[in-house]
Amino acid sequence: MYICICNAITENQLQKLVDTKTTFKEIYLQYNFKNNCRKCIKEINDKIKNVK
Repeated sequence: MYICICNAITENQLQKLVDTKTTFKEIYLQYNFKNNCRKCIKEINDKIKNVK
């Protein structure tokens, strides 16, 4: 399932990203993703909180 349609980030990809990064901003900067519609921010932040 896609978490971020704008950047084509799937749930599996996001899980791998949050294992190595600690903030939404770090993930987006590291992988040069674009902040388009911003609908995914809450879900990404929730995933990051669950990893900690």
